[in-house]
Amino acid sequence: MALLFVLVLLAVANIARAFSAKGIDYVGRFREVDGRQRAEWPGAGVRLTYSSVGSSKANTLNVTFSDCGSCNYFVSVYQNCEQKEKFNIRSGQFGFQYSLPATDRLHNELSIVKVTETNQGDASGYMEIVDLDLSNAHVSPVFQPMCTTGKKLLFIGDSYTCAYGVDDTDPCGFSASTEDVTHSYAYDLGRTFHADVHTIAWSGKGVVRNYADPNQMSDTPMPAYYNRTLATISVNDDNTNYWDPKRYVPDVITVLLGTNDYSTHPEPSDEQFTTGLINFANQLHKDYPTAKRLLACSPALTALQCNNVANAADATDSAYVQIPPSVFTGGYGCSGHPSVLTQQYMAEAIQPVMEELLQ
Repeated sequence: MALLFVLVLLAVANIARAFSAKGIDYVGRFREVDGRQRAEWPGAGVRLTYSSVGSSKANTLNVTFSDCGSCNYFVSVYQNCEQKEKFNIRSGQFGFQYSLPATDRLHNELSIVKVTETNQGDASGYMEIVDLDLSNAHVSPVFQPMCTTGKKLLFIGDSYTCAYGVDDTDPCGFSASTEDVTHSYAYDLGRTFHADVHTIAWSGKGVVRNYADPNQMSDTPMPAYYNRTLATISVNDDNTNYWDPKRYVPDVITVLLGTNDYSTHPEPSDEQFTTGLINFANQLHKDYPTAKRLLACSPALTALQCNNVANAADATDSAYVQIPPSVFTGGYGCSGHPSVLTQQYMAEAIQPVMEELLQ
């Protein structure tokens, strides 16, 4: 009896330092910095499988993040594939406590996801978990996915993929609190196909020209960021920040870019844009030779730009989807961006082609 009591104590004590124990699965791009795992891209997070210990089904989650100075970002807690709560991590508030709802399941999946992007408006900073405690629980030494079945998706995009302003209703201005990448079309598709999702997205970025650039071509459009582990560090300045494509091999890569290229003047020429997208699609094929590629045209674009995306898709043997402007019947978030419902309609527009590519 005494031995059993000691074993229970050890199980509970083990979870008190769960973040350093086996069983933690990293989702998205992480890089070790000073002995800790750091992430900047939206959608990066950690997940684990746990079971409650003892008669109490109540589990209190305590998470501490590193002091990232003047950072301001949000993380969401997901339990058994459902979003439960969102927390603001900012200067002077580098942690949270949350009582997880009791469940009748023997095993539960817990995820903590960075839902805001790298640097946009008042949203900024990296996520770095220092400690993760979960009371009255035992973490499985091997993560056992409950929400995914092995398929892997990669999405590369701009504010539409970041879900900029999705959690408010127009008219409103952007703030970190209004953004949640897990409310984007990308994660809607991930949930539909029970697939892992990686998002490489940054508001304002384009194929060859970023938003409001005074030139037809930008020095650092999205293809310049795509191969970075941490979004803010150039591979040219630090080659150790290069993301090894072998670390995550997607079944399908979706690129939804182009809105910013054409949103202001001067627009790139047809040749500049199409060549840029062809080069990017070819780079994706080089990095991920087994992945199928899908080039999508934003519902905010005109026929001219969609023709250029379609031509690039045809030239690179990529699938093509034109997301119709009618998706905006779902409403607008901040600054004319898609609402939660519009994001769902965007996912529905892509879903048939995605389903075919995943077969």
